[in-house]
Amino acid sequence: MVIIIMARDKKLEFGALNVTIHPHTPEKYLQLFNAAKTLKSSARLRSDQFGRIGAIYKLDRNQEEPGPIVGEIVKFTNIDVDGEWYDIESKDVAKDEDIAEINIPEKLKPNLSRFSFIFFPDEHLLVYEGYYDGKALSANFAEKLFELTLNHPDLTNRFGQVFVSHIPEANAIDKMLDLKGVTNLTLVTKRPNPDNLKVTEKRVHDRLRRLNAAQEERVIKAANGQELQLDQELKLEAKVAAKNGTVELKRYNEAGKKEELSTKDHPMRRTDYYNPKSESAFEVLRDMAFTLKKEISAWIK
Repeated sequence: MVIIIMARDKKLEFGALNVTIHPHTPEKYLQLFNAAKTLKSSARLRSDQFGRIGAIYKLDRNQEEPGPIVGEIVKFTNIDVDGEWYDIESKDVAKDEDIAEINIPEKLKPNLSRFSFIFFPDEHLLVYEGYYDGKALSANFAEKLFELTLNHPDLTNRFGQVFVSHIPEANAIDKMLDLKGVTNLTLVTKRPNPDNLKVTEKRVHDRLRRLNAAQEERVIKAANGQELQLDQELKLEAKVAAKNGTVELKRYNEAGKKEELSTKDHPMRRTDYYNPKSESAFEVLRDMAFTLKKEISAWIK
């Protein structure tokens, strides 16, 4: 009897970030990322968890420039070797003579996990792997890593402030804006870069530029005992805020209970599976990156 063992499909997850600088050109974005990969320091994500940008290279060797780039995110643990150690055999604090035998070079970091990303400089859109090879990179960690890394003092001196926002699911913001009973709407918008002169993004961009503002926070409250009537213009500006910041609302649901909703609770996250015998994880990332770019581009007019 011949037993055929089928290769098990492997799981991948993806997320998307919006990255903006002012003034901006595709070439300037590429310079920013190439400069970021040379940084000697790492971004602290949480407690002993750190991350940084690794290799950067062209998506296609013969592509027209400025074209998409591929990069690597590395995440690892930073051990405090000078801290207290525990002996699991004696079930007590480790002895000085045992600790003296520990010799971990500072350059070596344990618990490595690696994730790839693709960045489109024309759309300033970054699509990253949020789950690969059994390791996870949360939406919050991804946003924080790029926010901290791209705003390193060595970079802001050259490129100015960099805004990074995790893009929410499109259906999440649409559902939020279609809800009844909304009494309070808050839009936090980091100054956008209007893609292909999209009317709404350009209007918000121009307003903030006239005000010399990096971002704005708008709070819209309904008259006492009533609900907001959201028109199309406000809904489009809310989508701009969702792409370039956050949208939060308060409402009374059908049962009369108060609810608070935020786009932060619904980051764009897509799952796919692949068979390593027939395709690579990178091929799936590439396909997903172009799919999400097209989808996000259709959001705002």
